[in-house]
Amino acid sequence: MTVISGATGGVGRALAETRRNDRLVLLGRDPDKLAELARDHPEATTHQLDFSSPDAIAEPFAGLDRVDRLVHCTGVVSKGNIAELDPASTSEIMAASFLSPLMVTQAALPLLRLVGGLVVFVSSGSAKRVRPGWTAYAAAKHAARALAEGIRVEEPNVRVLTVYCGAIDTPMRASIGETRNVDYQPEDYLDPVEVARAVSFAFDTRPGVSIGEIDMRMHGT
Repeated sequence: MTVISGATGGVGRALAETRRNDRLVLLGRDPDKLAELARDHPEATTHQLDFSSPDAIAEPFAGLDRVDRLVHCTGVVSKGNIAELDPASTSEIMAASFLSPLMVTQAALPLLRLVGGLVVFVSSGSAKRVRPGWTAYAAAKHAARALAEGIRVEEPNVRVLTVYCGAIDTPMRASIGETRNVDYQPEDYLDPVEVARAVSFAFDTRPGVSIGEIDMRMHGT
């Protein structure tokens, strides 16, 4: 059983396609995108999540007997210098990258423990460094990194993988290029399928094998 949170985004959708033969549970916030995903994956179960409601987050796991793999692909980007950061947008960034993975992991933990499951965080290089204008985003990814490490030390029967990605060609990344009036060229960025394949490789290792980190980016960046 593979559960993908943030399944309507670029990497989430690519991973759902890559793992089409798994039993899939696909989680996301946007009802229209989820409906489209359900049409593309009639074999999967989809759930719209309200990350402000613990009961809603627990619901997708209520009928499951196991979770072998839980993948967090959620994230929100909003640039801004520290002097200009808006508390509301910063809270949204933290909720997407830290609070929602925390709550989804809490709901899945009993089922992950049963089978020695794997939790994957599709993260960013911003979890290791901070660039000007990206402090809020980096703070959220640093928090997610701490969450991953916390699971690793507190849940010895659960494996944890964090994938630190460079910039990925997703609609979210393209929108940043538009707002900054940048000549956006998809080939300059990681393809979501490449990230999905890296995650899928970790899926297929034996339960006794643990890959803690994958760091991937375009060469020279």
